[in-house]
Amino acid sequence: KLARRGFRTLRAIPSLAGLIRSWKCDLVYTNTITLCAGALAARLAGRRHVWHIHEFGYEDHALQFDWGRALSLWMVDRLSAACIVNSRAVAAAYAGQIDESKIHVVDYAVEVPPVEAGGASRMEPRQNGVLRCAIVGALSPGKRQEDAIAALEQVTRAGVPAELLVIGEGKEAYAEHLRGLVERLGLGGRVRFTGHVDDPQTWVAESDVVLMCSLNEAFGMVTVEAMKAGKPVIGTRSGGTPEIISEGETGLLYTPGKSSELAEKIVYLQANPEAARAMGERGR
Repeated sequence: KLARRGFRTLRAIPSLAGLIRSWKCDLVYTNTITLCAGALAARLAGRRHVWHIHEFGYEDHALQFDWGRALSLWMVDRLSAACIVNSRAVAAAYAGQIDESKIHVVDYAVEVPPVEAGGASRMEPRQNGVLRCAIVGALSPGKRQEDAIAALEQVTRAGVPAELLVIGEGKEAYAEHLRGLVERLGLGGRVRFTGHVDDPQTWVAESDVVLMCSLNEAFGMVTVEAMKAGKPVIGTRSGGTPEIISEGETGLLYTPGKSSELAEKIVYLQANPEAARAMGERGR
């Protein structure tokens, strides 16, 4: 299947080059790492090319290169005037394969959408003293929502009243795995799956702590949005997340996949509400 897609892409390049000439543009911009058609078409059309790399590739989104990783990155290096990346972690990941003088780290500009009036009314009221955690993102193994669920079980076993909002939808097989995990751990009354919501910031606004459990997040838009909303974030010590969260200052970090460490951080924030509030304020 991948080979057929690569062949179809190759056949389309001359037509794409013709379109680029007809547009009379000065620059061609490719917005993902795995597709090389734009760069080749730009070269055929005699135009400069810029690559914008937002991801590690397979490590965060299981993306596959149309023409294999080695050949594709060789083309990125040879056919681009510049490569823009969204974090120092992504820059480091490609530094050995792309001329470092071409790589430029440009942070995203993140605007937090306004909280929808009345949106909180869709939530079940929480009991006094219950710490509400939230994790936002597509349900997928790379996002590791299972770490949040496992940590919640350890938190409640330690006697800390807490609940978890799992905000987002995704792969049904993984969603079933998560629901099964909730049932096996006896967390049925403490975990709520919202499915898709148009206004995740409304749900974040009604939470106390936001969790970012991804194994390898290139940037972490959700992390920045939660911080700009004044929420303390516990994120993984991997990918671009440590560039956003300053440990103990604007949030906390834990080892990816280690739910016991995540649980300890949640318990700390519950036991130290002033520290949690200060982290949220500094993160703005």
